[in-house]
Amino acid sequence: KEKWTKYLALFLAMLMLSSIVSCVSLNGGNETSETTAEEIPSVVTDEESDPETAMETDTETEKETETETETETETETETDTDTDTGTDADTDTGTETDSATEVPSDPTELGKAGDIKINDEISILAWSDAPNVEFCVEDIIGDAVSDEIFWRNRDVQDQLGITLKWNGTAGNENNKTQFSSHVQASYLANDRAYDIIASHSRTMALVSSYGFLADLNAIENNYIDLSKAWWPASLSENLTICDSLYFVTGDISTNMLYHMSGVYCNLTLCSELNLEDPIQLVLNGEWTLSKLMEMCSGLYKDADADGMKGLGDTWGFLADQYRLYQFCVGSDLAVIERDETSKLVLSPDYTSEKLHGLVDMLSAFISSPDAYRVNNRSVEVFATGNVLFTHNYLYYAEQQLNAVPFSYTILPTPKYDGEQDTYYTQVGAAMTLWGIMNDSSVEDKSNFSAVLEVLAYNAYNYTTEMVFQEVYKDVFSETRDNTKMFEYIRNGIRIDRAEILATALFNDDVCTNFNNAVWNGEKWSSVLSVFERILKNHIKRVAQAYEQLES
Repeated sequence: KEKWTKYLALFLAMLMLSSIVSCVSLNGGNETSETTAEEIPSVVTDEESDPETAMETDTETEKETETETETETETETETDTDTDTGTDADTDTGTETDSATEVPSDPTELGKAGDIKINDEISILAWSDAPNVEFCVEDIIGDAVSDEIFWRNRDVQDQLGITLKWNGTAGNENNKTQFSSHVQASYLANDRAYDIIASHSRTMALVSSYGFLADLNAIENNYIDLSKAWWPASLSENLTICDSLYFVTGDISTNMLYHMSGVYCNLTLCSELNLEDPIQLVLNGEWTLSKLMEMCSGLYKDADADGMKGLGDTWGFLADQYRLYQFCVGSDLAVIERDETSKLVLSPDYTSEKLHGLVDMLSAFISSPDAYRVNNRSVEVFATGNVLFTHNYLYYAEQQLNAVPFSYTILPTPKYDGEQDTYYTQVGAAMTLWGIMNDSSVEDKSNFSAVLEVLAYNAYNYTTEMVFQEVYKDVFSETRDNTKMFEYIRNGIRIDRAEILATALFNDDVCTNFNNAVWNGEKWSSVLSVFERILKNHIKRVAQAYEQLES
């Protein structure tokens, strides 16, 4: 992976003066002026507030100011592309593969080779209420990730000879209908106000269901190469709807990186208790649910000696109801999949004995004497140092573990059992999906696909490493094996189709169904008796809507 020259003091002023990024209504969270539009014929019912939404729309905390000057170096990328069993964990493998498409290994060569000539302003509509910075940064401000986004945008413009014009309007879970109406107004007016759309995953599902986004699979001379390291390996499989791909995500979205799920582990406590090294278990492919439970067994201690079980005591595992679904995805279980004809259907996993067993196993575990339940505060309580394991999104480490007096790491979600080939990572819904407006010309769609490819490539070289450093900056165990945990988590990304489509299109939150069953000790058969037929009917409606778009 290339490491570009940054923070050169004498050159910085010139770059800032020549920067041509145009930001409209993104910094400061201001929304665009309200546009009157025909009401979208919504297929959703009245939206209800979701505890997960409240968590996902937290504003980001202040980050440490980074003012270091670096010389240009080249470092070999050490990302494992095969984290199956961990047996080759110490072997560095290349992250780029030969492409059968027209995209060069370095997509920035597109501009140099003259393959594309845009020479124009690219207008991007992005959600202004994203929880973490991702889009427009006008100049260097001393915030580590923001500064990397500045360099990413500047280089994309220089490489392709374009100007990025950023526009913003609210588009999180609570504003998805408003965002869709805003896109519709432009679409119906045929004003070509926007070229690229980027918003909350469930918002983009709604936008795509009305035909406003182009099918990326159908673009002639498409420059997006999903075999590259900056796109998740499972992206095409998990985001394809019927035969179409309406949006992409990956390193291009800092919100995706921050919303990867993992298991927080107190390494200091683990060592004091003479437990197995969890990092080595991951590397050996032996990090499973049964191993997690085994390590937590017998750890409860009345640490504050008050004779009552509470947050002041020592616990093996701290459970968060709204994050339990990560163990469903981590166990290689799907809810919606494509059948042999590419039609969206309810996955056999949803009614399988494996899912029944997972619900029972997790229910028993979080009800055991060594587990404690706390919602929306799991990482905050983990920071006290009295908890061995908890689970949540990665970005909480940056927010709440800045000054902990112990060593910790974030592990991938454990495998269901030893037979599972690899670790899978659930990504929270508050990630950004990127798409292209469907009213663009054939040539423009091709050019805009090049913009997305080069944005993703530069994000891979700039922002991903900085997000990694911000998440792990206070990990005191700075060994190579410890830092590889981020790579395992990132390489295992599995975007859940149901988590995006189900909630966005018919308010059937499959995550909540699973979470509640585990939390309340319900039998999965009881959940199925209520929701299976409803879910099948909803999936059928969604499938028909997208099939009509394709035809």
